[in-house]
Amino acid sequence: MATSLLHCHRWQDVKFGLPNGSFSGLDLRGVSLPSLQSISLHSVLWPGEPVVDTLAITDAPSLRHVDVSLLPNVKVNVPWAPLTTLTLLHQIPLAQCMSLLEECRNLVNLTVSTIGPAATHITHTSLETLTCDLGDACVLQHLTLPHLLQLTATRLDKAGWYASVFSAFINRSACPLQFLTVQNITRGSLTFLAEFLRAVPNSTSDVELAWYNSRLQSMFLMLESMDILPGLKHLRLQAQLRMNEEEYDKLLEVLCARVEAKPPRIPLESITLKVTTIRQRFNLRMMPHSSVITQLRGLVSAGLQVDFAIETFDSSTHVVLDSSAQD
Repeated sequence: MATSLLHCHRWQDVKFGLPNGSFSGLDLRGVSLPSLQSISLHSVLWPGEPVVDTLAITDAPSLRHVDVSLLPNVKVNVPWAPLTTLTLLHQIPLAQCMSLLEECRNLVNLTVSTIGPAATHITHTSLETLTCDLGDACVLQHLTLPHLLQLTATRLDKAGWYASVFSAFINRSACPLQFLTVQNITRGSLTFLAEFLRAVPNSTSDVELAWYNSRLQSMFLMLESMDILPGLKHLRLQAQLRMNEEEYDKLLEVLCARVEAKPPRIPLESITLKVTTIRQRFNLRMMPHSSVITQLRGLVSAGLQVDFAIETFDSSTHVVLDSSAQD
């Protein structure tokens, strides 16, 4: 660490992984860091007993990106006001998160997962990209974001109140949301998913949905309704288990309905489907029935761009259909 500190005036993008309790040794208080633009800090060894550590950066005029997502029990103090990208500790207390956001008035990108009781409300006019969970301490409940363009929901609460929280947020913010990603969809969260998706504004044209359970035909059924996601042009789906034939059939019904949409409805322009299996090696049993591929080719002829791949657990990828490669 001492050798690294000798060259700190040259730092631009640095990452430190230190045992918890060692960050006080990274003494940057009063140290000039004129070129530092990005810093990522994480603990590599966590002691059995919590150790409260402190890290301060006071002179870093170019600092714009901070990642402290894996840094428990460390009090961090940096020049918050100029930051444009901030990744906070997983399950940070909500009150602490809102206090930091009060200081980060130039923030454009935020990734956070919150816990704890309610906090003050903030209107943040610069934030454009937000990644958060929609659990029982959702940061959306306490934010108004009039310029939000991209939202990633990492978790949906099974109780279903997330749908009303999201709807109230959209109505309050009136934001021009363009990109929506919903991860970790489960059967338990499906009950209120339609209500959630109905609250998505017409400006949202690019949607990604990822799920880890099989037999989610009801999700495809709700997507068939043009009243849900009326502005949808690009749909990206990630199945973390092999899809069954009924799911493929329901998906094809969705695609047909969306592609054939007539004005004033907006037709679907592209579908990206990635199916991840738990098997180590690819085999033909992972493939959908040939009739599914035939119907997908028919949709390609109708103007739909299709990118369909199966990825095995060892990260090898088998391309089932890629219409862009046929152009």
